[in-house]
Amino acid sequence: ATPAMVDAHGHWSAQIPPSVLQNLPDGTLQITASTTDTAGNQVTTPTAHPVVLDVHYGQTTQATQVQFDNIPNGYINGAASTNMSASGSFEIGSKLTSVVITDSRHHQIIMNPGDPRLTIDEKTGTFQVHNLNFGNTPEGKLTITATAEDHVGNVSNGTSSAVLDTTPPNTPTVSILTRISNTQPSMMIHGTPNETIQIFVDGKSETHNLDGHGKYEFRPTPPTGTSPQVHDYHVTVQAIDNAGNHSAHTSPQILTFDSEPPVVTIDKISGDDVLNATEHRQSLNLTGTAVGAEGTAITVSIHGKDYHPTVDHSGHWQLKVPANDVRALQDTTSTAPLTITATAEDRAGNKSQPASHDLVVDTKASVTID
Repeated sequence: ATPAMVDAHGHWSAQIPPSVLQNLPDGTLQITASTTDTAGNQVTTPTAHPVVLDVHYGQTTQATQVQFDNIPNGYINGAASTNMSASGSFEIGSKLTSVVITDSRHHQIIMNPGDPRLTIDEKTGTFQVHNLNFGNTPEGKLTITATAEDHVGNVSNGTSSAVLDTTPPNTPTVSILTRISNTQPSMMIHGTPNETIQIFVDGKSETHNLDGHGKYEFRPTPPTGTSPQVHDYHVTVQAIDNAGNHSAHTSPQILTFDSEPPVVTIDKISGDDVLNATEHRQSLNLTGTAVGAEGTAITVSIHGKDYHPTVDHSGHWQLKVPANDVRALQDTTSTAPLTITATAEDRAGNKSQPASHDLVVDTKASVTID
């Protein structure tokens, strides 16, 4: 019971404390009034007056909800920031009164019914927000709040948040470990510890994570097949942060799988493969090819001594054997010819089959009589 005072005109009023109402269940309340006059007579209203109590908005039905759409890990990245959307729901029979977005500097975007960005379906109790552009919004927390009001004036708020992060991560760096290999070429990728990276190899991508030191060693999958072959891998790398922002690509790198051995040849020596007495006292020029070993030094073996001429960019090599070494060669006219061999190893580690060439050493002067 709540006491009430009757004024001089016979009217009364009573103030019911909020604490009393909050402890009552929603529904119809029956209110009666009784009074006692100065003579002690008590009078009570003949019938109760019904009043509907509704102070617990959404407790027995759907409360207001709202969230940003398609935000992996709770982030809005640079690519998504210029065309975001949000959606939510409210109690059927109520009215959505506003949707408010507050950024990290407390600036607000306020949308009321009739705003072209806001679509409301009161039959289903749902709404959508379109064409949100956060391109010039400061990074940080974004809070979205939807407010609905029921038919008796009760208000319900729904709130959620996301982190706006539009800054791309730093571009990783790479260092080549093995550019050319007959097993697996490799490169080391450097960046932020535990960062996600995306590696593009010949147009196809694969995703990995840097370790706790910010490193990842990449080795491309060798090509299929057992026959010798050469295959170039064109590789770029980019970093991806937690928000899904992508860094710029690294400059393209080429890693080469090469299982094809070089091929070595030795040209004819001294024009006739015979070293005569005069030539035996001079330096000796040897030439040949080593296709596939360009830029490397090959091994030419003559009578137990090794020489290492370099193969030029066209695959040719030449060697000048010093005169002292030539004079040390023994005459072979009464024995087997001198066999000269040459072998090569390319940058990938492939070794050639040895090439051999016979040379007759004839140090005996010949005399003719006409």
